[in-house]
Amino acid sequence: WNEDDAIINLAKGLLQENHPGSVNEIMRDGIGYLAINQIDQMLQIIKDTVEIVGASNFDSVALYQAAESYSKEIEEGFGYSFSDIKRTSVDYVAVYEAMITEKDFVRVSDGWYLMAPCP
Repeated sequence: WNEDDAIINLAKGLLQENHPGSVNEIMRDGIGYLAINQIDQMLQIIKDTVEIVGASNFDSVALYQAAESYSKEIEEGFGYSFSDIKRTSVDYVAVYEAMITEKDFVRVSDGWYLMAPCP
């Protein structure tokens, strides 16, 4: 919750809009609300699939093929993608440490680390 990026800012905005009295409590309870990122990706892949094959030809094979070519850039050079061998959309990760004094997770890496797909 302490990063400044598009998804976190969107989630914070939605929390303020839909749960104004519970924002801090929800954020303290974890990052479950950030699943908005995966939901957004899933809906975009479904939309892409329908645009490619048409609604009447939508099936699991077409969805799989559209997912393989999906990518989304959230910052310059960083984002999400799938491929024929990459089954998770995260392209880069950062390293965080749980800090008891701050009661939060704090980024300890200076940059992002590429998620290498398993062979």
